Amino acid sequence: MALCRRHDWQAAFFQVLPDYLDHYRATGMTVSAVGHEGIVDLGTFDLAGKAGKTIRTAIHRLDREGHTAEVVSPPVPQAVINELRDISDEWLTTMHGTEKRFSLGWFDDEYVRRAPVMVVHGPDGAITAFANIVPEYQLSEITIDLMRHRRDAGSGTMDFLFVNLIEWAREQGYGTFNLGLSPLAGVGEDPGDPAVERAFNFVFHSVSRFYDFKGLHRFKSKFRPDWSPRYVVYPGTLNLPPVLHAVVRAQSGGGGLLSYLR
Repeated sequence: MALCRRHDWQAAFFQVLPDYLDHYRATGMTVSAVGHEGIVDLGTFDLAGKAGKTIRTAIHRLDREGHTAEVVSPPVPQAVINELRDISDEWLTTMHGTEKRFSLGWFDDEYVRRAPVMVVHGPDGAITAFANIVPEYQLSEITIDLMRHRRDAGSGTMDFLFVNLIEWAREQGYGTFNLGLSPLAGVGEDPGDPAVERAFNFVFHSVSRFYDFKGLHRFKSKFRPDWSPRYVVYPGTLNLPPVLHAVVRAQSGGGGLLSYLR
């Protein structure tokens, strides 16, 4: 904050954990929830019961059809990188989107090459989906960054990918699997919540043509994670619009959602 003052900047903090919110508030900053991260306890995860039936059905069907999953260890061979890039480009076209930035990675050959990648092979052996794996070194936790699939990947392919990821992480001795942020999910749902968070709830339900917040949250909820809140910290409500504009600009580099928020 002192550095920002010297440069006539506004300081803001994004995706803050709940651990030290009182310290931020003590400086006069305002705190608002921006979503929840889904964290799967690998020691207790299972697909038993009614809640896991849909995923079990998809996994068994894909197994019968000859789909397989494997982790490709780094350095990922160039032939695999080329195939993953083709899938990534097709996925971006299908989603009518562009690469995100800032709190998310983007497809870069050297970045993808340096970490393990879980891939799903179709019955013909071709890769149909992938996710690159990112370890958390201070916790016994692992997460993923990019998760992409072919346009014609079979129904349930991403469920198949994530179940295999979770089982692999458990075999490697990790304690938790972080599914990443569900932006705006669970924010501002109570009429007594702050006005800013209720406004975020409106955005959550209103911008599906730019970003499917609700669909992403439904997908992650299938794996029954514990939801941990994340926050944006900023210097007062009047400064929130430029802070949000800066975050969206950093993440998207422009485009439809940025124009909508502007």
